[in-house]
Amino acid sequence: MRKLLLISLGVIVALVALAVVAFLVIDPLDDGAPSGDVVSLWPEVPPAHVGVVNDEGPVELGTAFTSKVEGAVAGVRFWWTPRNEGPHVASLWSSDGERLATVDFGETGGQEGWRTAWFDQPVEIEQGERHVVSYHAPQGNFAQTVGYSGQSYSGALEIEPGKSGVYAEGAESNFPTKSWESSQYWVDPLFMPRGKVPEAAAPADPKIVDTDDFKASGYPTSADTGVPEDWEPEQTYTGDLDVDEPGTVLEDVRIVNGVLHVRAPDVTIRRVEFVGSRIDNLQANACNNDLVIEDSSFVRGDTELFQPAVQFGGYTATRVKVIGLSEGLRAGGAEHGCGPVVVEDSYLSIAPADGCPDVDWHGDGFQANSAAPATIRDTTILLNHDEGCLGNGAIFHPENSGNERLTVENVLVGGGGFSFRLGTPGRVSGLKVVADSWQYGPSNVTTCDRTTWGAGNEIVSVSPDGDISALGPLSCER
Repeated sequence: MRKLLLISLGVIVALVALAVVAFLVIDPLDDGAPSGDVVSLWPEVPPAHVGVVNDEGPVELGTAFTSKVEGAVAGVRFWWTPRNEGPHVASLWSSDGERLATVDFGETGGQEGWRTAWFDQPVEIEQGERHVVSYHAPQGNFAQTVGYSGQSYSGALEIEPGKSGVYAEGAESNFPTKSWESSQYWVDPLFMPRGKVPEAAAPADPKIVDTDDFKASGYPTSADTGVPEDWEPEQTYTGDLDVDEPGTVLEDVRIVNGVLHVRAPDVTIRRVEFVGSRIDNLQANACNNDLVIEDSSFVRGDTELFQPAVQFGGYTATRVKVIGLSEGLRAGGAEHGCGPVVVEDSYLSIAPADGCPDVDWHGDGFQANSAAPATIRDTTILLNHDEGCLGNGAIFHPENSGNERLTVENVLVGGGGFSFRLGTPGRVSGLKVVADSWQYGPSNVTTCDRTTWGAGNEIVSVSPDGDISALGPLSCER
């Protein structure tokens, strides 16, 4: 199968809160739009974490969906990016691959955004039937979101979380059946329901497993990570701070509302408190490796970072605490020379982004993208939820994103669509997933044939006193 390489992530943008909206009404004045209400899977605003795939090969991209009511599919829309050159032809398919309708989008151009085309005649479909809408991208360079686990915003249509995005390779349009890393390609059916449309089901509320007092026997907590209790900084910096000298040791300072730019190798960060601040060690497309971060805290400030506490790679984080940020730690930058990442004896408690659910928060505790080998050991990673705000995963290490191996040893995780997501070869032992903290499942592992699944991988409960009880084994499966 072709490697679909995500090369750029879009900026997170505001999504309209639709918890009380039954469906999205498309503008009836669109050229060729039929009369009557038309609903779709997603709102008019840009998709979540959309990126452009740098691949010029021809491909059919689609979305599998099921109608919850009777009605007719009147057209198709897809998220167009300027490098996605046409001609584009969209199709509606039955579940067994029969093409039911096609439409040509004509010339595409202008600003990035939704492109809409209407069939000559709406196609009647029955309640409960599975269909696929797709379009053909003859020049590739299409929109994609990797690891998408969201749901439909419409009460009339539904998708299977993590499995709705489908594709097929080929110079000619053909029925898409393949899937890759829970990717979504943002192809949307335009549906005319008959009768009353039920309200869109709100996501089930996963268990919120964290407070600042969270504890689990044998695992790091807020109390034994980060800067020591009663610690006071010797100096406070507001705004950005640069470290330019190799071998620098920066310790006992507080950084407020800034970025610590590590511009030299072999730097040590010790007992530093980052308030609304973060670390970036990739400067001028060169990574500054051998970065050591010890006994340091990252806490939420007055403004939302929408960035990880630490990036990109070539660092070791020991007894690090991340509290209240909407992204945790990131490993990446291998193409710029960033080395392996080690996270140990640390505590990460990730919170929904500011403005959620009016923004589509897609956060992770630990995320890898173009990363050298990564190791997480003796660490707690929790991804917390608010109503209508669901993050991606406590650990997200996808395949075909330039990542190498992941090693997990004695790690407690909870929260997210899937709490643990692995798509690369790896070695996993002593992984504990907090019961009922996830939305769709405790884990999504697509590389069991290339992963050593060791002892002690379990689903557990954690009592208020921190006692851990095993509820059953955590198997290596998708």
